[in-house]
Amino acid sequence: MNAQNFVNRFTLLTFSAALVLAGTGAATPKSASAASDEVCYSQWEGESTYVTRCSGTNYDVVGKTLVQADYTPVMNQNFLISVAKGQTQTLSSSKTVEHKIETSLNVSLNTKLFGKISLATLGTSTGTTTTLYNTTTVYTGPELSSPYNSRKYYAGEIFDLYNVTIHEYNYTTEYIDFYDSNGALLHSGMQTYTSTDHGTYNEQVKVPRPVEYTVDAYY
Repeated sequence: MNAQNFVNRFTLLTFSAALVLAGTGAATPKSASAASDEVCYSQWEGESTYVTRCSGTNYDVVGKTLVQADYTPVMNQNFLISVAKGQTQTLSSSKTVEHKIETSLNVSLNTKLFGKISLATLGTSTGTTTTLYNTTTVYTGPELSSPYNSRKYYAGEIFDLYNVTIHEYNYTTEYIDFYDSNGALLHSGMQTYTSTDHGTYNEQVKVPRPVEYTVDAYY
């Protein structure tokens, strides 16, 4: 193979590999960022094999235990409506109340770990969930015989305390592209394996539970 053919082939293979790797989500190269701790690098291994290796840390939630229900009093109160004695009323417009899990600072700064814990405890990976109070719900005031003149409705949340067991490990993913002697891509492969197992540990998480309550008032 002369020098010009080698240069042409190298350019073709690099371009082809970049396209394939872009399709798989890999980058060549890729640096660590705030959103991901994954780092990738690429190299030729022989004349026909182009390999990109991506390494990072992953987490699996392997257990969840309730430590204490009603760990906090009612928090984050949101006023919904006030209904006069002997009356019924509905909301004039729907209201949405947001609830967020509370974790340690280390967890909250680790996007990947936070998402895994949130999904296991709250059902969403964002750390938040919402409760919708719509206009079809009928709210009633105190009975006519009551000494109170109004009933006020509030939405809030109580936090339950959980121990979440985390399995932490380092992994490496290899994206491998095979080419023929003319620089044409023959096929691609991918494999992921655990490089270091850090075992398990517990994180305490406060998980919100939506509540609704009333307060009767003389005014």
